[in-house]
Amino acid sequence: KLITLRNTYAALRGGGCDVVLADAKCIVFERTADGERLTAIFNLSDDEMGWPEPLEHDGVEIESVNGATIGRLPPLGGILISRGLQ
Repeated sequence: KLITLRNTYAALRGGGCDVVLADAKCIVFERTADGERLTAIFNLSDDEMGWPEPLEHDGVEIESVNGATIGRLPPLGGILISRGLQ
């Protein structure tokens, strides 16, 4: 499944990578390439956490783990979101 995602989205194969947020509980980074913009959000803690600031509750969910959805990050959850074109 991960290989398919990588082959589908140019932003997962190359281009830019910017860390938006990184702390003990959460990491957020954006990948961009060929006009694509993908955001990856991971809750690294054992507790549910609120949606990281300053991220909007927008985009299209591409994949998630442990029940993460746009706006909700359960313990050890993660989500990959397409945020449209640059």
